[in-house]
Amino acid sequence: MRRYRIYSGKYVLSEKLMENPNYTPGASDSTRKWSDELIAVPKVFHVEITEDKKRVAFLTRPTYNEARAVGEDYCK
Repeated sequence: MRRYRIYSGKYVLSEKLMENPNYTPGASDSTRKWSDELIAVPKVFHVEITEDKKRVAFLTRPTYNEARAVGEDYCK
């Protein structure tokens, strides 16, 4: 049986990025830690399609409605 889940797109800051001497944090970034998550801008939605608890597809769409439509289409 196929199922789908929708996730809001996020980025995880890596330790390597934070150690980069060329990285200049923005005003709101000055207190961030390497393990912090940032919401993707522009906002995107990830659709994870699974079958028997194994991932068979991972897609990205710009709107929630598009993500839901793709998920429903894959699971028909």
